[in-house]
Amino acid sequence: MISAIVLAAGSSRRMGADKLSLPWGDGTVLDAALRPFLGLAEIDEVVVVVRGGALPVFVSGRARVLVNEHADEGMGSSLRVGVAGADPTAEAYVLALGDMPGLGADRVRSLLAAWRGSGKGILVPVFEGRRGHPVVMAGSYRGALLASSGDVGARRLLAENREDLALCEVMDPAVVADLDTSGDYEALAAHWGSR
Repeated sequence: MISAIVLAAGSSRRMGADKLSLPWGDGTVLDAALRPFLGLAEIDEVVVVVRGGALPVFVSGRARVLVNEHADEGMGSSLRVGVAGADPTAEAYVLALGDMPGLGADRVRSLLAAWRGSGKGILVPVFEGRRGHPVVMAGSYRGALLASSGDVGARRLLAENREDLALCEVMDPAVVADLDTSGDYEALAAHWGSR
């Protein structure tokens, strides 16, 4: 059982508009960010965490939407909501961000394979020295993820478990390409030709 948890409860303050509903390809940024998980047989469930009052900007029978009424507390609160709503027997949680529309299904598949082959409980993709997403975490970390707090997400958990962490070097900028500003959006849309 592999659960993908897509965090999509940010406020888009730096963007100045709801970045997840911006056009991307034949849908929205969030549509594109969800596509690699929805279309992958290795992923058994997809949980999307949105902020309270937000209308989901996608339609999929396979993705389950959970609302984080405390999204302003930071990414840790969305992680808690997502993990609590995911299957408690999951072998692994694939932690992804809703503002990373360049990620492809092949990359997710390869990261899952690398995690299985690593013998480690946590796998983080790395592009040119920068850590990215999605992060794969063994189901044994469920309790620790449920205790997440603040706006650092699972960062502290990674630091506390370095001996159980595999860093996976990839030649794919999509693992670090998220949209925080309108400049990011324009640059990535031009790079991937997805607008």
